[in-house]
Amino acid sequence: MTAARCAVLASAMFAAAHADCTPYNKVSDNVCAETCLGASVGICPTSVVAKFGGLSEGTCAALGYMASAGSVDQPAGPCGTLTFNTFNATRRVASKRVRVPPAGAATVPLVTFNPSDTTFRTFDELNDPVMGGQSNGNYTVKNGLGVWRGEVAIVPKLQAPGFITIQSETSDFTDISSCSAISITARTGAQYDGWKFAFGTKKNYACSFYSGGFKAPFALAPSSDFGTVTIPLTKFSDCNSDSTGEVKKPCDSKSGANCPDQGTLENLKTVVVWAEGAAGTVDMDIQKIEAVGCSAKPVAAAATVPLVTFDGTGVKTTHTFRETNDPVMGGQSTGTFAVANGVGVFDGEVKDVPFLSAPGFIKANADKGDFADISSCKSIVITAKNGAAYDGYRMSFGTKRNPACSFFSGGFKAKFAAPVTGDFTDIKIALDDFSNCNSDSTGEPTKLCKDDASVCPDAATLQNIETMSIWAEGVDGTVHLEIKSIAGADCGAADLTAVSAATTTTPPPAKFDVCSGAVQPNLRYNISSFDTPAGVPVSVDPTESLATAICCDNRTKVFAEPQFLFEEVQLFDSMNQKGETTFYDSVCGLPLFTVPKGRTLADFEADTTEHGWPSFRTEELHADNVVTDKDGFVYSKCGTHLGSYLPDDKGPRWCLDLSCLSGNPAH
Repeated sequence: MTAARCAVLASAMFAAAHADCTPYNKVSDNVCAETCLGASVGICPTSVVAKFGGLSEGTCAALGYMASAGSVDQPAGPCGTLTFNTFNATRRVASKRVRVPPAGAATVPLVTFNPSDTTFRTFDELNDPVMGGQSNGNYTVKNGLGVWRGEVAIVPKLQAPGFITIQSETSDFTDISSCSAISITARTGAQYDGWKFAFGTKKNYACSFYSGGFKAPFALAPSSDFGTVTIPLTKFSDCNSDSTGEVKKPCDSKSGANCPDQGTLENLKTVVVWAEGAAGTVDMDIQKIEAVGCSAKPVAAAATVPLVTFDGTGVKTTHTFRETNDPVMGGQSTGTFAVANGVGVFDGEVKDVPFLSAPGFIKANADKGDFADISSCKSIVITAKNGAAYDGYRMSFGTKRNPACSFFSGGFKAKFAAPVTGDFTDIKIALDDFSNCNSDSTGEPTKLCKDDASVCPDAATLQNIETMSIWAEGVDGTVHLEIKSIAGADCGAADLTAVSAATTTTPPPAKFDVCSGAVQPNLRYNISSFDTPAGVPVSVDPTESLATAICCDNRTKVFAEPQFLFEEVQLFDSMNQKGETTFYDSVCGLPLFTVPKGRTLADFEADTTEHGWPSFRTEELHADNVVTDKDGFVYSKCGTHLGSYLPDDKGPRWCLDLSCLSGNPAH
């Protein structure tokens, strides 16, 4: 029985054992947590717990999360503790679409309050509902200002202050990952001591059940004039008290723990202004909210993405490394790692393990933390100076284990050569040289990424590698390596760039080619004009077009075309507005889906826009021509990889790549 089927069965058994309850779920960081709730949770109505815990009715399986990942107990404040079954997604990870700020921008506008502005946001005001909370407020937009009035009162049952908030609707925000602070231009007519600002939706279940995102306090003195408050990003934390809003664990700028992560900064999704934890009058007019201290070249569009520096100036790139000596069978290898003058210095000696009569190892390992997203990169570059001739250097990153290959080691590892030189040099390692199938005894790969895509770095790891190590392994000798920095290299912007309409393409190597023939040369919707996306972090032939790489090259099986590509080519404008449109296989021209059927064209457009890829329903399926395998991958009858089967609360849903559905009909 597959893991997915086991998960569905476990969910069904759980529901059957709790027939008097309703399943609820919450998805965070690509993990779905599911519980079953009755009418109340302790002393709290379930409706309150669901609303403020961000829970939605339904099972994880219905959302495509079927790989069981254990269970977790989650404190829910005064309501008690909830037990969740957790499931991993059985879906592909796609390249990300990021809105980048204009070149040279030191300030990135986030929110303004003139309805004609592109940065105008709709805000909802929320009054504290907990335990009969008495706080109340109202929010309006007037004369280009966000006008917020209200009163934070004591919750009688808790004898503590409640809260009110204004929160923006969830939508795309411009990337602020190159910025250093948030600024709020506002004024207040009353002294109030409980102002807080928050952004993002990421939850830290170890700290908070109800609240999510990253929050920080700020102070604003009463005045009839507008003033600007600046809050450094290092003051924001995702570990805050549900009852007071106070920070429980601050952002650790060295390890990155509890600090805003790269993914959140690339798209905040929502912003919230809080009046919380202090009783008093709320009287605020907000003129604008911005990110400030932004570099002219945002990370998302950079040729390199900094990962590690040792000069202490980078919040996201400062990581603590610890040296480990070979402990196996009485290993004699020894080493040290220290930071001096802005450089990480790795010293030591690798010796034979007497019992094995073979070389041991030493390594410098970074503590776990948040690293920048390198999923758009093709290589890693180490800027270093080598003071001793040594041939056993390796680098590894991530924690993903491959039990079929290694018992002790995890992550992705690759060998690199460091020439002996008196100057710092750039040492580049291609990402497709890394493998998570390596010998525990020698560190040598037993399977190579170029031969087996299953051992290549996966997108989830590349989005946050969590940890990295520099190894001296499998070769006796003296080690002296001075490291100035480590970065992702050959990185591209997340969005596709169109090339000439006559882009040429070659098929993948035969062992990776799943298609029955070549991709058609003149695909509909201008798809033939796109080359291979930089967001696919595996090596494919540079002459493969987007359609060839995504639809035919098995090395990209778990990746998708860039989200919202359909907007780039104005798909909706090209469709039959008064009738039906049939989508054909991009290789063999078989009809695959015809829309709309059983719904309106507007429904199809809304479904597609919500998910970011064309989304089809059962009545629209040409069932004889489409095959869905047990893992949810979708193919046409002639072998073309189309996308993924991802059912949702509306029922069966095929979430597919437009690149593979843009063919002309077979004659």
